[in-house]
Amino acid sequence: MFEDIKKDLYSLWENNKVLRVEDLNTSLKKKYFHPNQEPMYFVGNISSPTVLVMLNPGNGNTSNRPYSFWGDKYNLKTFENYYDSHISSCKNYGSNDKDRLDNFDAKQAAFLHDFQDLGFEIPEKFWDEDVDNEKKKLAKQVVLTNKLQLELIPYCSVSFNSLIDNAKNAKEHYALFEPHLIRILNTINEHNRTHILFCSKQFYYLLEAASKTALFYGKIKFTPTVESKLEKLTLRFNKVSIDYGGKQIKAGIVHSFASQALPNAYEKMAAYGKFCYENLQE
Repeated sequence: MFEDIKKDLYSLWENNKVLRVEDLNTSLKKKYFHPNQEPMYFVGNISSPTVLVMLNPGNGNTSNRPYSFWGDKYNLKTFENYYDSHISSCKNYGSNDKDRLDNFDAKQAAFLHDFQDLGFEIPEKFWDEDVDNEKKKLAKQVVLTNKLQLELIPYCSVSFNSLIDNAKNAKEHYALFEPHLIRILNTINEHNRTHILFCSKQFYYLLEAASKTALFYGKIKFTPTVESKLEKLTLRFNKVSIDYGGKQIKAGIVHSFASQALPNAYEKMAAYGKFCYENLQE
């Protein structure tokens, strides 16, 4: 992973854009990803026993004005300083961003609230009576700092629609996604992990497409998808095992993680997390 990060950052340093993003957009025949923004391959603790895999960073730059790295070159002097600064910011993102409440990040803490053996402790019911949001900010900091968050595609975009939303387009685009999937699996295998969660239904279709390739044929197995009814919501989950790199990766696919009905509903997110955790143990 770190070699990939270094290549992309060097491309930004030298060209003010990530050339691999342009190549990916060309292959997709649409400008899905922004070549003029820093990639985000990971956030948090590289060796954490808890890993959450997301689709990609969502903070896409919709401005027509490209970002300039002249200031970074001026202040950081050398590419090596720039690279080290970037890696440090990824590892310490939770602490650096501790004063800002972000619902997407806080809901991760709610989702993991009832998990055991995370490798860290989440403040109990941090959403209760938190008028000033300080408990939510703390929970967010704890999760971002101590878990490992990986991005399948490390490049920013406004949306991820129509790329791997169903079996048909996952199969169509799989060849472009396979190197990124392999990077994710290699990174997971570098340390002992207790909880591995793929946080979107799209991962089901991606892994389903992978299971039909020569590299993964017979090596990816799913359990049936289970459902939890929560008021008017239907939340889905299933387990997946992946034989790769001499190890068996046992993970969960959290289909409804990105549900638009959940970002501010901390108790609902915690209930969904508890449902997924209990099914992981079976």
